[in-house]
Amino acid sequence: MPSDWQQNLQHAVRAAQAQVIGWQHIEYMHHARLVAAALKAFGDDTRALFFIEELAGNGRIPRPDLIVLHPRLGVVVIENKGVQLADIVAVRNTTLQMMRSGILKSEDPYYQAEKVLLRLRDLMERRVPGNEALFVHTAALPAIDRNDFQQRFNCALPPQTLFADAIANPDVLRAQLTTLCDQRLRQSGRNVRLTHKAHTALRNVLLGGGVLFSSRPRSSPQPAGNVLGAQIESLENELKEPTEQQRELAKADLRGANHLFRGVAGSGKSIILAMNAAHMLRLLTTEPGNLFERPKPPKICVVCFNRTLVHYLRERITAHYKRIAWEAPDETALTVTHFENLVSTAEQDEPRLATGLNFEHKRERAAKMNAAFDTLPAAQRQRLQYDAIYVDEAQDFFAEELQWLARLARPNAAGGRTLILFYDNAQNIYGLMPPVWEKLGINIKGRTVFLDQCFRNTRQTLNLAFNVLVGSFAPAGLRVATRQFADLNNLKQRELLIENNDRVEVLFTSRSGPAPVVQVHSSRQDELRGAAELINHLIHQQHVEPNDILVLYRRPQIMGRELVNHFYKTLGDSCRVHIVDGEHQRNKRLPLLQPAALTISTIASAKGYDAAVVLLVGADDLTADSQGRAAFYVAATRAKIALHVSGIHRAAGSLLSEIVAAAAAMHSSIAACATTASHTPAAAQARCVHCGSLRVNAQPFRKGFIFRCIDCTEATPIGLECRRCGRPAEIRITGTSFLRYCAACDSSELLHTNMPLAAFEQ
Repeated sequence: MPSDWQQNLQHAVRAAQAQVIGWQHIEYMHHARLVAAALKAFGDDTRALFFIEELAGNGRIPRPDLIVLHPRLGVVVIENKGVQLADIVAVRNTTLQMMRSGILKSEDPYYQAEKVLLRLRDLMERRVPGNEALFVHTAALPAIDRNDFQQRFNCALPPQTLFADAIANPDVLRAQLTTLCDQRLRQSGRNVRLTHKAHTALRNVLLGGGVLFSSRPRSSPQPAGNVLGAQIESLENELKEPTEQQRELAKADLRGANHLFRGVAGSGKSIILAMNAAHMLRLLTTEPGNLFERPKPPKICVVCFNRTLVHYLRERITAHYKRIAWEAPDETALTVTHFENLVSTAEQDEPRLATGLNFEHKRERAAKMNAAFDTLPAAQRQRLQYDAIYVDEAQDFFAEELQWLARLARPNAAGGRTLILFYDNAQNIYGLMPPVWEKLGINIKGRTVFLDQCFRNTRQTLNLAFNVLVGSFAPAGLRVATRQFADLNNLKQRELLIENNDRVEVLFTSRSGPAPVVQVHSSRQDELRGAAELINHLIHQQHVEPNDILVLYRRPQIMGRELVNHFYKTLGDSCRVHIVDGEHQRNKRLPLLQPAALTISTIASAKGYDAAVVLLVGADDLTADSQGRAAFYVAATRAKIALHVSGIHRAAGSLLSEIVAAAAAMHSSIAACATTASHTPAAAQARCVHCGSLRVNAQPFRKGFIFRCIDCTEATPIGLECRRCGRPAEIRITGTSFLRYCAACDSSELLHTNMPLAAFEQ
């Protein structure tokens, strides 16, 4: 027999004139209370739709507790938390720390609701313009009284939060949600809540078999088991929330000054650029004018060196702008372009800037454009300038080109210019010396941010890439000039890497993965055949999507058409091949990675992108100078999980022999440490000092190492004192095992072996 709350829900559904989808899936009392209350408040309109999504097969993919399409409201997404007040341990902003089944967990209902909203809006915008629907999200706590909550935690959640008083009284709920939607409508500057076309499009999305929260589009069935494809799906479907640092930098007001963002590969520089550019555009758009003058339309420009990055950056800036402004940015306000196109446009708009020189004379061209720009009348200069200039891949520009970009930043009333640079020394594939910013007239003193954590790559990949970059295994007597490019001393001072016996070990990533594979073939035909067979194995046996694989090389002349022919011959019609290099210029105007397509690209064209699996072919074409080393570093750090490197035997001067030596040393180091550890006493079982949980994983952190708790997410420091002699020791990482090694007494002990997260879920 149904319980009281089930009967009340059934009565509310039957009494409503609106359509209600999915209410049978509700399993909890407080969820039912929310839906029943919403139906009593707004269910009297036949045009309304109340939607509850069935729980997806993959429990990590969230579902909406309630979505309401209503002509008087718009689109309302509500995340419900049916917890008692006693279950909440702490509150930080909108994040609740709660005890669930004896486990302490942190959840942000507003973030969860917003994620649902953004996904739904993106799917709708493929069918109708985004300005045809008003999107609003909020959270419900139906088991908690608002006053009790505020008294206990001495803080308040956003006023639109639906507490027990609103859930218990349809009039209160109706007034609260109506007020929220009215307020958001005024903020959006529109007068449309939900058009008929938008309502129809949203119905098609919601009722189309659960497409709202299906995983990434696939050309094959969802993989299962321990195959690589399943691991990639797990990685890609994880919730990807910006870090606290990225959130703060995204909202920072950077107007009127120069700023430099430096950081290691994969540290999220492009994410920060996109988020802050959107925030900057919003600030400039909403900035009021004076009493007698309307504000001028804002203009910001995002410049990158790599043409294939233009679409990527524009897409992310637009997506974030929609999150904060509820609409797409004005096309005239946002310019995203690559440098050569910016130069061409400037020469067309102002013929006096034309030099007759092309990119092969970049430095001379920039110097002449700087001189010509300074002679232009003030009105002409202002016409060419932007309120803010963002420069991605700044390490790829000559000093004169950076000076040109600085001139394009329009000075404000106080004379300050908004020039924001993103720079990575290690990815300097053109071998340009780092600039002395003061000599360029670009003052960044006190306005430099260093991003010190890599979120993209595994430790195994970074160790190989960095050791090759700095020449740890270069032949004796060979001068390696990349230590400055690699910013090695700065990273050592920040304790982000250590250097033992001229070998580098990175500490700025916590992810672990398979060791990179390096193969040397006797002929190019054997190499290409091997690459094709590997990709065939990845797609058909390991169930990896073609668009999760990226094949890189330095020059298309080395690979020729034979590479593509081998792929087509081996793969057949299982996927199409997308080629991005100098011989396929048209494809550079498209996103590098295409759905259901295998991408083959030069290393330079792939900068800024990444893929789960990267194959670097023709590695013997990489020279042992600074440019060849930087090119290898860029190629290797595109790989999020697996890296395969191949080449053929060649004469001296190739970097491949060093890559082989470095990879072999990485493997032998792991084996040696593991052997030493086998003769040491077993480690005591690690435990979280905060909650007592045994479910912890070790990871590098700042000035040492920590155990990160799977349950409460808090950190427990790992002691570095040797248990035998008490002297300072060091932590060595071997695969997924962490060992404490003491040089004084030449002893090693196994501290901890990390387990995959899936093991904790069993």
